[in-house]
Amino acid sequence: MKFARLLVAVGMMTIAMPARSQSTDCVCPKVEQTVFRVCVDQTRTLAQLVADGKYDWVNQNITKFQFALGTERVSTDIVLLHFGRSVTSEQVRAEMERLGLRPADVRELLSLGAQEPNLQRDFSIIALGAVAKVDDYRYVAYLHRSDHVRYLDLYWFGSEWVGFYRFAAVHK
Repeated sequence: MKFARLLVAVGMMTIAMPARSQSTDCVCPKVEQTVFRVCVDQTRTLAQLVADGKYDWVNQNITKFQFALGTERVSTDIVLLHFGRSVTSEQVRAEMERLGLRPADVRELLSLGAQEPNLQRDFSIIALGAVAKVDDYRYVAYLHRSDHVRYLDLYWFGSEWVGFYRFAAVHK
């Protein structure tokens, strides 16, 4: 299998993956993957993780996320997938499954946001594994920006995501 591009720099690696040639279930011809090594501190509460990110604005419904506290800090690779075209949440999850990945959860997204604070200034980052129910709808946590403001926000899970979004994932 030939890779279109391999770029290695301090803290990240970008790989452009070709499509499978014999199958029609691939979401798109090429899925770009950028990898960030992140320390996820499982002992931190949601409020502490949000504070670590120093966001300028936080959606008040972020408190809907609940998780059990752990006892360790783990280093993990967060893979940002870029499809370059509009996709649905279901298509993204299917492609993650094909690649041996799972959607990042809220703890992983917030750890990425705290350790790579300028990343969301370049593009929005969606965590399809960080799902909260608000007013009978499913929403996912995501990082985005407007002008110089960094947001930690929620967006409807059933959206069709346009081509500039990145989706956070981790290896299973």
